Amino acid sequence: MKDLLKWGKGKVILTLNVKKEVPLQRVVEAIQEMKAQRQAVLIARTPGQAALIHRLDAALMIQVSIYQPADYELYRKAGIPDERMVAYIGQKEASDELYSFLHDKGIMTILETAGSLDDMALARGDELYRKFFANGADILSTTRPLQAGRALGLIR
Repeated sequence: MKDLLKWGKGKVILTLNVKKEVPLQRVVEAIQEMKAQRQAVLIARTPGQAALIHRLDAALMIQVSIYQPADYELYRKAGIPDERMVAYIGQKEASDELYSFLHDKGIMTILETAGSLDDMALARGDELYRKFFANGADILSTTRPLQAGRALGLIR
C-alpha cells in the first residue's frame, strides 16, 4: 500500500476499495504516514463505514453510493460533510435532478462506464464520453481510460 501511495504522489488520485478482511484503520494509518490524504479516496460501502473513515481521518475524501437524495441523507446523518463526499451514482446515468442536487451541494459524481456504457461508446463512438460529462458526470470509472481521455481532450 505504501509503495502505491509513494508511486502515485503528485501523479494520480487513487480510489481505494478496501476489502472486508483488511482493517480500515491500517489503510488510514498508511495514508497518514505517507501524508497522502489529498491523493486518496476511500470507498465506503455503508454510511457506518463512511462514519468510521471520517472518524479515523476527517481530511479523507470518501466515495459514497448515492442513487437518490434519500441516500445522501443517510450519509449526512452519519456525520459525513458534503465536502468529504464523492458520489458514486452507478452504472447508468443519473437524472438531471440528481446531478443538480449533488452539484448544488458541491459534491462531485462518479459514473461507472465500465461495462455497458463503455460498450456503448465502443459501438457508437468515443464522443459519447463527452456527453456523459455534459450531462453531469465529473469522474468516469472506465475500462477505456485512453479512449475516454482522448475524447475529452485530456490526452493525445
